Amino acid sequence: MALKFAIEEINRRADILPNITLGYMVYNTRGIERESMRGVMS
Repeated sequence: MALKFAIEEINRRADILPNITLGYMVYNTRGIERESMRGVMS
């Protein structure tokens, strides 16, 4: 939730990253390290 909040705050403020919009994707890795790395590397 902290990452979501931070990204939304950055997107809301045009003085931080003008003309750039950050995004994120949430994956359920079920606690499996290999699945976590797959999400990071994609």
